[in-house]
Amino acid sequence: MNRVRRAALDKTMNTLPDDLLCRCLARVPLADRVPAERVCKGWRTAFASKAYTVARRACAEPVWLVMGGRWGVTEYSANNVLDVSLRKVAELAPRLSYNAGSAVIPGLGLLVMGGHGADHQHTRTSRVLNLQGGSAWGLWGLLPDSCSTPSICALGEFVYVDCRIRHGGHGGYSTESCLLRYDKQGNLLETIQKPAAIREPIGDFPCVCAINGRLFTMTRVDEHPPVSFRMDSYDPATGAWQRMPDPPLQAFGLNLGATEHAGKLYVIGGNAQRITGVREEIADVRVFDGQEWSTGPPLPSPAVCDCAVSSAGGILAVAGCLRRAYVFHNGTWHSHSCEETELLAFPMVFPIGSAVAGHCL
Repeated sequence: MNRVRRAALDKTMNTLPDDLLCRCLARVPLADRVPAERVCKGWRTAFASKAYTVARRACAEPVWLVMGGRWGVTEYSANNVLDVSLRKVAELAPRLSYNAGSAVIPGLGLLVMGGHGADHQHTRTSRVLNLQGGSAWGLWGLLPDSCSTPSICALGEFVYVDCRIRHGGHGGYSTESCLLRYDKQGNLLETIQKPAAIREPIGDFPCVCAINGRLFTMTRVDEHPPVSFRMDSYDPATGAWQRMPDPPLQAFGLNLGATEHAGKLYVIGGNAQRITGVREEIADVRVFDGQEWSTGPPLPSPAVCDCAVSSAGGILAVAGCLRRAYVFHNGTWHSHSCEETELLAFPMVFPIGSAVAGHCL
């Protein structure tokens, strides 16, 4: 674009009302946002405004935020913003997040709880990032002592955390599971006791989601083959727990590949032990609508999905060991090789318990 045409465009755009300017800029692809912000001060201000965020959500393609985790003894820290084709279109300020819990909370932003820092020490600290241009990480609430790999979801004006708390030391320890309720300012309001049958879960990775005004927790209750899970529901309005139909799962590692999407819980892939006694990867997808389980569209190929996250446009599931990702969009799964996309800024590394769903930036 020559200088004359660019000057004419700048003049036209800068005379538009603010809300109309934001609606126009919302059509700019995420990959082109950074150079567009450099056009002029007015555009920079518009991109950082709430009106732009609202307009962007209304018309943008789905995006995901994928946070760096840890592989082996090497720590990584990167928060990459990916578009629907898994191209890297932006990057947020880094934060080490191995074994952290994370979620995008409406009215709050990107919430990351717990995890391990650069010194390999577990932290109780939670941090929040308002997903506006130029924002920085801020402190939020604290987790209980020895709380690991929390699962987070929002319901109404509260944030709920399914938390595993370890008691004991090297001589042996026990694990207690509880449900924590926070307000959006980070204050711990209540520790909700679970039914006795799921108070001492097997495995470290919890799963909690909100469907139709209720909370649902999926718990692994048997460590010997065939491994089994159970589903329980909690009604915050009455404080009552209810046993739900058990997940039709007999697999290992499934509760990492689980995410709520469009009012349903999707459990994706896994590592099953067949009748022969040999474990093998599966392509099964199970869907829970708050009342019953059904079979969803299978993955294009069997995979153990280490994490799964949802955005308004679909689901992203990452199979780190296979260096593949699967995207569920418009009712169909699509397979992507990590070598062919910018899914990961570092090959052979995948986020462990730290991938989060995105809303449009």
